[in-house]
Amino acid sequence: QSSIRDDGGVVATAKAPLQGPFFPGSDGLAHANLTITKGNALPHWAANGVVYHICFRLADSVPQAKLREWEEARENFRRRLKDSEPLSENAIRELKNLQAAAVEKYLDSGYGECLLSNRNVADILVAALMHDDGRQYSIHAYGIMPNHVHVLVEFPDSNDMGNAVRAWKSVSGHRINKLLVRSGAVWQTDYYNHIIRTSKEYLHQKEYIFSNNMVASWKRDFRCGDDASSSQPSISDDGGVVATTAAGRDDGGVVASTAAGRDDGGVVATTAGWPSFLTEYLRRLAETTDRCRKIAFEFEKVLPDVNPANLMTLATEHALRTRRDGFANGCPRGNNTAILSVGLGTAVDALLAVKELVFEKEEFTIAQLGAIMAANWEGHEALRLRMLHSKRKWGNNDPEANALGKELIECYSSQINGKPNSRGGVFLASGHCARQFIVLGEKTGATPDGRKAGEEMSKNLSPTMGADTEGATALVLTLASSDVEHLPGDYPLDMMLHPSVCAGDDGLAVMRTLVKLFHKNGGSVIQFTVFSPEELRDAQAHPEKYETLQVRICGWNVRWNDLARPEQDAYIRRAENVAQE
Repeated sequence: QSSIRDDGGVVATAKAPLQGPFFPGSDGLAHANLTITKGNALPHWAANGVVYHICFRLADSVPQAKLREWEEARENFRRRLKDSEPLSENAIRELKNLQAAAVEKYLDSGYGECLLSNRNVADILVAALMHDDGRQYSIHAYGIMPNHVHVLVEFPDSNDMGNAVRAWKSVSGHRINKLLVRSGAVWQTDYYNHIIRTSKEYLHQKEYIFSNNMVASWKRDFRCGDDASSSQPSISDDGGVVATTAAGRDDGGVVASTAAGRDDGGVVATTAGWPSFLTEYLRRLAETTDRCRKIAFEFEKVLPDVNPANLMTLATEHALRTRRDGFANGCPRGNNTAILSVGLGTAVDALLAVKELVFEKEEFTIAQLGAIMAANWEGHEALRLRMLHSKRKWGNNDPEANALGKELIECYSSQINGKPNSRGGVFLASGHCARQFIVLGEKTGATPDGRKAGEEMSKNLSPTMGADTEGATALVLTLASSDVEHLPGDYPLDMMLHPSVCAGDDGLAVMRTLVKLFHKNGGSVIQFTVFSPEELRDAQAHPEKYETLQVRICGWNVRWNDLARPEQDAYIRRAENVAQE
């Protein structure tokens, strides 16, 4: 196993294979090569081959006054103990309650900035945790709360624990500061660790992580007598899915099939694993969509109070007659709600990239690919460009991409269409996204299709910018592969054409054919933007010459000069992509 160096300066070297967990029992630590060392504030107990519960927290998660209070209590207790002596059961219980229960209760209250509630920040931490999994240590489970972290981990050599925790905090802290453009300490200097003594305690800790953490993942199937089920469903949030623990060990987020006979610290990557991965993705998509619908249901109850539509109310006879808000519930029929969607093309392209890299070509495990995403493709530019220019993209009338897009649309719409809203109407699924392809793109990390963190997502039902390389007809046929009835709220397609395509009578005939083909297949709205990159660059350089120039945003036009520079740059990139086709 060759050494690996990351940008946090940590060198990982191979260790002997892990032998599995050892539970010393309540009174067995004296016979487990126990060592006790002092940390900055806490004692750290270590023994070879045991499983630890480790907890570390963000620097601002506990105020200084509370830290002093706990340190005072710990110091009083330390005076009654000799560090070199094995601890009695009562001493263990008292110190555990003192150090863990009070701290955990306070941490769960969510004090501080809670950086880990940012998914991109949490992904960075997951990548750090998984970097040496299977080599320096074996992670059994981890859980991430908004301001602290829980890890169940096994070390073959007790001396490795402190180094590993320091590496987790150093690497993740460096990357988190870089992501958030900030400096200073991210983590508290010390950490809490506890040796798991019994299988019952082990299962209790796993259950706690599963039940109470914002991001949770089981990393190993371990049966403890009759207490653990060999077919317990599990959840992973590090970029993949654990289908069932009966399938065996999972170190990268996915259990595919033990029949493949491979476990190299990552995914058992057979074609049987892709259906399980996709099934879990669709489950989460349905779950998230249903949650959005329920939030909208509650919000709409107070819609006329927080966002009254005064002008519409005055212009709607039924609203005036019934003394209701025109937008909320003042229409004689309808009062329906469309829930918008963002990034269909991005999702299709990213999923196909995962299928290729992890399950078909087995070039990466889920954890490895997730680490590359967390690092925003740093050090993997060739791979990023390869995925960016792949032909397996939404918008090229590729049968596989078409089928996957159809499945995503049906999954999303099934949680919305026809369900009652709180205004007397029903919810309708929509393929429209307004400006959210920019807004949410800025908040979303890198994706396996070659997109970098912060870049825009695909707009409406259109492909990712530059992905539709097979021409306008292939793009229209892509949308024709899905049933328009699943998106009754709106079924829009944005299409940018080069002026040469539309020039003269032949150009108008081309546009007429595209419109007829789109509507023949059930499409409702097709929006054309016709520009050359040269014209847009000139408009950006000489805005005074283009006071009346308008571009299509997403259902409406806006003056070019009113767009922010980054949005103008994005339009120029789109025009350049179109010019190259």
